[in-house]
Amino acid sequence: MARSHGERIMRCAEGHLFTAPFSSRLLAAHLGPARLMQCPVDGLWSMCALVHSESLSREELEEADRHHA
Repeated sequence: MARSHGERIMRCAEGHLFTAPFSSRLLAAHLGPARLMQCPVDGLWSMCALVHSESLSREELEEADRHHA
């Protein structure tokens, strides 16, 4: 996987997977465990949450690595 240290896998409310640097949390509005941030897949502002990579398939991990916030 192309993910660098400090990048986290996120999923938006629409189900899109993407990676975001740990520092992106500074630019997001936190509401409990989720964050309001712009999804890089469709460009819309959405509630996004961290995803544990162990719970994703290889295809899902590859999808997340194609999109960066």
